[in-house]
Amino acid sequence: MSKHTVAVNMIGTATVGDAPDLANIEAEQAVIAAVLMRNDLAEELDLSEEHFAEPIHRVIWRATAETIAAGHRATPVTLKPALEALPDVAQGLTVPAYMIRLVA
Repeated sequence: MSKHTVAVNMIGTATVGDAPDLANIEAEQAVIAAVLMRNDLAEELDLSEEHFAEPIHRVIWRATAETIAAGHRATPVTLKPALEALPDVAQGLTVPAYMIRLVA
């Protein structure tokens, strides 16, 4: 297990099989933001969408992982076309705008 995986688990990220009340949305946001800024972390973390409790985080992670696996850079800008048709995260907050907030 890498030191990154241990750190993620220590801050309370939900893992497959964990009860939903153990989910830490802020930790999920931090992991997504870190990978969007440094795509190389995705391989070290070795996460799948099932590791995320928040449904929108699952969708963002899947798009991010697929983009990286295809050999492309995953950023809020490069993921925008794949995610902009999704419903807003909150009133007036699109998924691409949400990702930009995460990395800001």
